[in-house]
Amino acid sequence: MAKRKKKQELSPEELLEQALVPEDEQPYEVPENWVWTRLGNVTTIVGGGTPSSNVKEYYEDGHIPWITPADLSGYTEKYIAAGRKNITDLGLKYSSARLMPKGTVLLSSRAPIGYVAIAANELCTNQGFKNFLPSEAFLPDYLYWYLFLNKDLLESYASGTTFLELSGSKVGLVEFPLAPLAEQQRIVDRIESLFAKLDQAKELVENALDSFETRKAAFLHKAFTGELTVKWRKNNPNVVNTVLEDVAKFANKLSKKDRENILEGQALAKLSSIPSWYNSTIGAIGIVTNGSTPSRKIHEYWNGEIPWVSSGEVRNNVIRSTTEKITRLGYENSSVKLLPAGTVLIAMIGEGKTRGQSAVLEIEATTNQNVAAIIIDHGFVCPRFLWYWLQKEYQKNREKGNGTGPQALNCQRVRELEFVIPPFLEQQEIVRILDSIFEKEREINELVSVISKIDLIKKSILSRAFRGELCTNDETDEPALELLKRVVVNH
Repeated sequence: MAKRKKKQELSPEELLEQALVPEDEQPYEVPENWVWTRLGNVTTIVGGGTPSSNVKEYYEDGHIPWITPADLSGYTEKYIAAGRKNITDLGLKYSSARLMPKGTVLLSSRAPIGYVAIAANELCTNQGFKNFLPSEAFLPDYLYWYLFLNKDLLESYASGTTFLELSGSKVGLVEFPLAPLAEQQRIVDRIESLFAKLDQAKELVENALDSFETRKAAFLHKAFTGELTVKWRKNNPNVVNTVLEDVAKFANKLSKKDRENILEGQALAKLSSIPSWYNSTIGAIGIVTNGSTPSRKIHEYWNGEIPWVSSGEVRNNVIRSTTEKITRLGYENSSVKLLPAGTVLIAMIGEGKTRGQSAVLEIEATTNQNVAAIIIDHGFVCPRFLWYWLQKEYQKNREKGNGTGPQALNCQRVRELEFVIPPFLEQQEIVRILDSIFEKEREINELVSVISKIDLIKKSILSRAFRGELCTNDETDEPALELLKRVVVNH
């Protein structure tokens, strides 16, 4: 068996052959003057370090920027000059931290994997990074955008039981589509030109949405303080206030215990500012329940005909269709409930701003366990009136959540949420006015989906860029094979 040659014993041709990704291992086809290589072949990859936090001389009055993954959380710029902390020359000397040159590409390699930035000046990182030193093989911006695109690919090379971590040896194996240097610059310019236009469009959408939300909040305030219907009340002095009688009729449909809670627990109280209005609770005007999720492991439960609403679909909206549907079998083998059209939903848990948002069903549907359904089967509360009320109370209702982990509402807390009840005819008038006002804003409100589409467009642009599909490739450029050959021979 022949002994394997050491690197210094290999000829330039052999070094080049080793640096190329075999054709059957290449992720996808690239232009003829590009080549597939691996990151470890075109740059030196180094980690960082953390000076002992017990030695104040390592940090106090430090002047050397020191970056941690936390510094890149929420960071949207491409270049970074400094983090929250600096270290001193002593801290650098007596730790594994390393001073890296301007242009080094920084990649967080654990908790989480995939934050990326370029050093705007000399700096250090902690051990949560794998750093790609400048190389004549690539432009820092080109590598930045490639890493930015490929978080999933990077994670596929990671390992670990407690949390995933990307080692220096593993990240060196990551496939990299090396384009000619001139093409790299054209790709970067094209990406950033397109992204600048998309960011401008996104900013316009966000400004329109912010303006809409401000106006919406003002109108909802006026609606539920009676300002929108002052004239209506003057023109309808003979409208009989039947709120008390209607609530009593509803209570008679409930169990003895629930009826006592409503009638004897003084769930209704007159508003002093508007004599015909009453303070109440959600539990006094509707039946509050929630749903469930049929087993995901049983495929026969899904892709059916029965609409199923997740908490993420409750976005202060009217629901006419759902992303997922369950089958009759899934319905019969879970605790989901088929809710009638007109049911008002409120998200009890969810990421970001989801908790506390509401929706009204225009279809029969089921929900998951994180959505409270308020079923109104009487004639003294208009579902859309309740829906608008919940939007007005959104921030207050969010704060009713509890829990040691993610804050969450539950059905009982939803029952306890405050509610106001005007006469039914006045509710209808308020809904008519709000519908009319917000109908004019509907196109703006629907722009929420545009923001997510912009993010998808960006991902598509990056994907096409690293396949050579942005119409920037010039066949007269020096082939990347020659560039790679020079680099691996001297690396």
